[in-house]
Amino acid sequence: MEIVKKNEYELNNLEKAGLQTLLKSAFPDCLSSRIYFKQLPHFRLIGSIENTIIGQVGVDHRVISLNGNSKSIFGIIDLCVDSAHKRKGLAEEMILEIESLAKENKIDFIVLFADDQRLYHRLGFQSVSNRCKWLGIDEHKTVGIIQDSLADCMMIKKTGNSEWQNEDVDMLGYLF
Repeated sequence: MEIVKKNEYELNNLEKAGLQTLLKSAFPDCLSSRIYFKQLPHFRLIGSIENTIIGQVGVDHRVISLNGNSKSIFGIIDLCVDSAHKRKGLAEEMILEIESLAKENKIDFIVLFADDQRLYHRLGFQSVSNRCKWLGIDEHKTVGIIQDSLADCMMIKKTGNSEWQNEDVDMLGYLF
């Protein structure tokens, strides 16, 4: 098994087809004909065996505003592993690779939104209850600015020197 980092614009048609198959299987109600949910990630980590994609995670690199202070983040997008390869450490390995990249590149935090938080808690992420503001996107259309608490799903992990505060967060873009 190998994990490679690919910038989104570098994906070839074969990789896009493999990602589409994986994502459609993992998220059947959300993704059908594309390889992203709301917006393209900046880069992905792709796990494969013999040129077959068995796992992926997208990463959004951006600045957010935490109580008016800018923080550099990696946002985790659509982490998934093929059902035949689950519970073999691939998801954990990809998250640890993102954490390593974040630390190497002085990213303040990794941020994600998850319904099932077990893996992330095990890897040191913490649930937070900040009130957030983000750009609402639905099927390639901006639908407005949304403000709400995401305490049921928002998680962070510190990777830099900044401290997280339980203050207002402006995502300065869409919710990944």
